[in-house]
Amino acid sequence: MYLARIYPVNANEQNRMLQYEGIDMYFDANMQEITGMGYDFYIFDLGRIDELDAESFISKDIRFVVGGTKAWEMPSYNPVLSIPGAEHSFSFILNHAPKNELPMIREILAGFKLYFSDYAPYPFEYGINLRAYREIFRDYITVS
Repeated sequence: MYLARIYPVNANEQNRMLQYEGIDMYFDANMQEITGMGYDFYIFDLGRIDELDAESFISKDIRFVVGGTKAWEMPSYNPVLSIPGAEHSFSFILNHAPKNELPMIREILAGFKLYFSDYAPYPFEYGINLRAYREIFRDYITVS
């Protein structure tokens, strides 16, 4: 609900939903109801990695860890890195990666599919990271 305090969202508290910039966002919702609504994609924010429910995470079709690349952030990935076969089952979308540190980051996360996010201070900006999203969803959509 913090979003509703900052942006002019359409809110439907009965359905536990916010709409903004063409995106429907649900909170504390009944998953059976939502998954029956016919969306093409469902994106789940499972929260902080140190609070991750691994079973819920691995049950998704496409799995991403989204996070930073600062020296003090990288160790937080250790629980995920220790999942057997992790490098074949999920990817990382990394924010604010300094160009001169990309080789080191690639070495630390060798074997994982990596995407380095463009700087996007406004989370609803259209057209950001399209190259990465086209690759991520290439098996699910046709992009002309």
